[in-house]
Amino acid sequence: MKRILLFGIVSIAITVAGCSSGASTPSNGSANTAGLPDAGNSSIQPQTAATVPVGPEVATPDSMLATKKKMVDTNPNAPIPEPQRNPGPENSEIATTMDKQGNFIELRWFKGDPLIVKAERTIFGPEKSTIKIWLKNGKELTVSGDKVDSLATVQKDALLVLAGVKRAPTAGDTGAK
Repeated sequence: MKRILLFGIVSIAITVAGCSSGASTPSNGSANTAGLPDAGNSSIQPQTAATVPVGPEVATPDSMLATKKKMVDTNPNAPIPEPQRNPGPENSEIATTMDKQGNFIELRWFKGDPLIVKAERTIFGPEKSTIKIWLKNGKELTVSGDKVDSLATVQKDALLVLAGVKRAPTAGDTGAK
């Protein structure tokens, strides 16, 4: 940062020195050789930096200070708020969030299922993710989520297969293929 600031100051100094040292006055005493108005009768008024109009897209020192103050007031140790749940397939709810390391997290809660409570997929990078599955019996299983595209689209039976859990046959199941 110091190098950039030093480079900027040196560049400005060289530019100002180059512009002022090359000016010469003609023998008739007039410094106006390019047809520009003389300084004595000029309609151009000198302006200070405070009077130069600034558009809304340009940052002012006050707005930069306000932005910096907002950044300082945030608490990096604050808990991550509970994500908003949205309806999902198979009588479930889906939400997404990020953890403190910036990893994308998909969450899915299963309402009324006798075996599975919740699934959480953490995506670490392209084709690198894990899925945590919470079962009604209290077990928490962690499996690879690399083969799953999205928790919103995967069926809960596929999650149970990943977890190694077999669903008990229902009254209508005969076992015949």
